[in-house]
Amino acid sequence: TLDDCMPPEVDMIDVGQRISVMRRQEKTTYRVRDYLAESIQIRKLASKPVDEDCRVKMCEWCYQVVDFCKFSRETVGIGMSYLDRFLCTKKGLEALCNRKQYQLAAMTALYVAIKLHEPLEMETSLLADLSRGCYTEMEFVDMEQTMLEALNFRVNGPTPLGFVQHFMALMPPTVHPTVSGLVMDYARYR
Repeated sequence: TLDDCMPPEVDMIDVGQRISVMRRQEKTTYRVRDYLAESIQIRKLASKPVDEDCRVKMCEWCYQVVDFCKFSRETVGIGMSYLDRFLCTKKGLEALCNRKQYQLAAMTALYVAIKLHEPLEMETSLLADLSRGCYTEMEFVDMEQTMLEALNFRVNGPTPLGFVQHFMALMPPTVHPTVSGLVMDYARYR
């Protein structure tokens, strides 16, 4: 909830500075390019290149997993950030040309996000089961290492929900708590 991330007495200047830092991080360290548009020539050489539909399907799958496990939906956003930033690296380029590698990377990104941001860790054996035998536990371990190295172990960037929480802290106290709650719920589940 909003109360979990903001002190009871909000310093508007502090919140503004936090938002500014988050925006700067988004534009630099945690920047994501349009890797699908940039890699179109390389992906043309692949028999089944990754496209927007692939990303949508993997994102939906991630939401199904976190909903089933009763994890935070923000964890999906974090995992997709890992995936998107990984695909912007040289090491991630291979996954753009191979749907099987892409699926492994997407599943691993969610696994890492769960591992870092949820109270319970998901076992690699469960991931192997969820993949219906397409990937082994060791493939997930290897992909995790590859992704973390490609991301330079930068795994704590700003999230869309983090921005919303900070913006909500700037709302005037005259806004009814029900309205604030609805805005947060909408941001959390969209």
